[in-house]
Amino acid sequence: MSGTRQRFLWALALAALALVALVLVVALPLLADAALEAGHDLLRLCRHPFRPHYMAPETAVAVLLVVPAVVLLARFTRGALLIAGRTHAATGRLLVGRLPVLPEWIAAVAAAAGVNGRLDVIEASERLAFCHGLLRPRIVLSMALCAILDHDELTAVLLHEDHHRRRREPLRIVLLGALAHALSFMPPVGVILGQARTEMEIAADRAAVARTGSTRALARALLKVLPPAGEAEFFDSPALAVSALSAAAARIDALGGGATATLRPLGRGYFAAVGGPLISGLAGLYALAAQANLHGFVHGCHLT
Repeated sequence: MSGTRQRFLWALALAALALVALVLVVALPLLADAALEAGHDLLRLCRHPFRPHYMAPETAVAVLLVVPAVVLLARFTRGALLIAGRTHAATGRLLVGRLPVLPEWIAAVAAAAGVNGRLDVIEASERLAFCHGLLRPRIVLSMALCAILDHDELTAVLLHEDHHRRRREPLRIVLLGALAHALSFMPPVGVILGQARTEMEIAADRAAVARTGSTRALARALLKVLPPAGEAEFFDSPALAVSALSAAAARIDALGGGATATLRPLGRGYFAAVGGPLISGLAGLYALAAQANLHGFVHGCHLT
């Protein structure tokens, strides 16, 4: 699926990680040199016999480079922790009502779909089906949803969520959401992330349809989870790492064979926008390393 928004976001993440890593590799030794120079200046103020020494231009550039790199890492970490924490709180309240034993008819459908042992059923008034968990994701259904689904519809829903589970998409959502948080100063990233999550849902729909051989059961299930008029979906927040069943217009359009304009493959320009800064950044860091002569820059105490 070349040209998808998920691939673009992963490419963006790898490019940002490569630049941060190279900045730290080049800049940290120069910062050590800057720390020595600052120490010398401090001791010189205390009348120690050090010759005046000024920060080299490449060291000053290193200081300017490492600050945004550290800020980017900090924002990424904060975003990941926020998404994981909010998701844990939201799902934890629901899992309190988890049934100790699955009803026999649900267990039979789960066994036929190959998800037995990976499914939880909760007592909830909302019609819910979602996949949660980072390292060992599980599928959760509410009794309110199970009560209105027939055998084929429940099978399609389980196969849809099983696709999310096998691909560990809750973890992907955390990582991509943290990237969007770190790069929130780039407005298109948040929009592309929302579209990437829709792509995840459409891919899960296709996987379920491929295993059931028909779109009808899943389409009927999607219509049954539509919230009443004027109400929002339970998991309508993009800041939650949950792959929830929802009746999005793009998904219904895709199941009907329509061409959704908002989900056209990304052009080469998006990927060039990632590769261009990466190549220029590598060239700049190489020039900085060459100018600094990293083999001998930590020069000791510069005694007179």
